[in-house]
Amino acid sequence: MKQTKILIIIFHSTIIIAAGHGVGIMIFCDIMGMTSLFERATIQVSYDLNFLIVGAASLIGKIMMALSLLLNTARVKNTAAILGLIFLIAAFIIVLFAIADGSFAFNLTLLSGLPFLWYSYRLIYLLLKKNNG
Repeated sequence: MKQTKILIIIFHSTIIIAAGHGVGIMIFCDIMGMTSLFERATIQVSYDLNFLIVGAASLIGKIMMALSLLLNTARVKNTAAILGLIFLIAAFIIVLFAIADGSFAFNLTLLSGLPFLWYSYRLIYLLLKKNNG
């Protein structure tokens, strides 16, 4: 399960997203979203708000997922993993809805997110299997 959590963090960090007139990967959104939040108190347009929300949700999700690797108690570890996964999936969905026009950027984001979605499903399966069996 530890390997699955690490792969979730890696695959989520490498999701390709459209940002302005170019493309980047999700980890840049985490970094730039948080730095722009602390640099200025005002938000210019709704695109900036989406960028900040995605950056915050993604970063919180990755921190929670990393904490689930370090914690000792199984119940707390599983709770941190589930909460982290919820934040990561929310960030991915927000990015998809922001560019939901059927364009190449949308398709690229969706395709690059498939490994993340697959390992998210795998983690849920492993957690349910562990709790039920």
